[in-house]
Amino acid sequence: MAQPRDEGSSLLLSLNHSSNHGPSIQESVQISPSHKRSSFCCQRPERLWSTSIVALAAALSPLVGGYALGYPSSSLINLSNMTHNRSLVNGSVLVDTYGALVPFGALFGGAMAGFSADTLGRKPTIIIALLPYFVGWILLGISWFINNSIAFKVIILVGRFITGFGAGWATLVAPVYVGEVSAPSLRGFYSSLPQLLLNVGIFLIYCIAVIPGIEYYQTAFIAAGMSCIAFLIVIWLPETPRFLIAKENFKKALKVLVFLRGPTMNAQEEIAEIEGAIAKQKKLSCIETLREMRHRSVYLPFILMLMVMFFQQFSGINTIAFYGEIILKDAGLSQEMAKYMALLSIGLCPVIFTLPTVLTVDLVGRKILLMASALIMGFSSYGLGLFNRYENLNILGIVSMICFEFGFSIGYGPIPWIMIAEMIPLRVRGQLGGILVGFSWGCAALITGFYFVYVEYVGADYAWWTFGFLNIASFAFVAFFLPETKGKKLEVMEKQFLNNYKLCSYR
Repeated sequence: MAQPRDEGSSLLLSLNHSSNHGPSIQESVQISPSHKRSSFCCQRPERLWSTSIVALAAALSPLVGGYALGYPSSSLINLSNMTHNRSLVNGSVLVDTYGALVPFGALFGGAMAGFSADTLGRKPTIIIALLPYFVGWILLGISWFINNSIAFKVIILVGRFITGFGAGWATLVAPVYVGEVSAPSLRGFYSSLPQLLLNVGIFLIYCIAVIPGIEYYQTAFIAAGMSCIAFLIVIWLPETPRFLIAKENFKKALKVLVFLRGPTMNAQEEIAEIEGAIAKQKKLSCIETLREMRHRSVYLPFILMLMVMFFQQFSGINTIAFYGEIILKDAGLSQEMAKYMALLSIGLCPVIFTLPTVLTVDLVGRKILLMASALIMGFSSYGLGLFNRYENLNILGIVSMICFEFGFSIGYGPIPWIMIAEMIPLRVRGQLGGILVGFSWGCAALITGFYFVYVEYVGADYAWWTFGFLNIASFAFVAFFLPETKGKKLEVMEKQFLNNYKLCSYR
């Protein structure tokens, strides 16, 4: 995800919780040196290979998380054909629960992420979070060999929940780690890696799903192997300089910074900036946070971001990510065609479309991209509704799904997580940010858990037209209520909410 850059240098700080499709959240704290001098990151050429390797390694855990998000799309087709009364019938409560358990588990995993990252450290948290991944995937894999229908279904559901728990845990701490090891001048680029690799994980499961004859338990064992590989890689990662400085381990922090930035960089100066940022932080208790909610500069941006997170999840994106292949198949495509079209539209397109957002979000602005995102998803949702209602509209359905993924990737995918750091005041961002992330995962669980129930009640066409209506409503919400945050310092945003917040403003 692109990280905003303002005058002076900025330090990415961890948020106690984070999430979407996966969310990830970083905090940006502006540091304005009292004396005029160039930022340390601009004095000499930076060493890129060390930071790139470390950031990519940390982003492997979101890759496995993306694999978990896309897993139901193909696995449910296998599970619907199981023998010995073990099949999961489409439209049943069991199928709804199966899909919803990953975001539901992620809600609890995310709650653990902030605590473990602040107490154990960023690196140990990434390592420990891979263990639920491994256990969950092993349970899903061994379920194939269990003939008792009750035991089979229990293990399937427990495996999904544990996998989701690991996904929420790992995908929230990985962006924090990446942000804290990145130099300010390249933090926007490196901060996009967790979201990019999450999309790669979704792409990977759709690639594996098209292999002839492959079964759901085999794809689960592949994910367990990926978790082991990621574990063996991340154990060699260094701890982040910010966590080491917070624990007053300056000697080790200096050693890590020299490795990351190179021996020619002024690591002592970066340590001083990090110390200054940590000193500005003040953790508030729950009671103190509630008292802060009385202020317009706190409750107003919080309410706006709640609406943004609502529209992000109720756009229909997780329905496509979780059930894309099933949606295409139920709408009339053959099983093989549905697999390949899901691979193209849901697997490949987000990977391709995510990187351009990193390059444009600081040029075009958040508000324009969100409005374009909502509009594209709205029309695409109406196209998917027509695709589900009328026969022989296969081209419309495929194009609509590709356009939907494009629309989400350029706006509502990455930008809400950026805007949390830009709109919520620093003093309450840890607590309120955690609530926003939990709200996001809760909405994702509701959508994935009740999608087929709603389809059974109103039909797939009206279900997608409902998503279309919500996306158009989100366009109006962004246009009339959401302020532009591009290029604005935190203090400016807080003052704007306190004094001169205006509707339909692009300033």
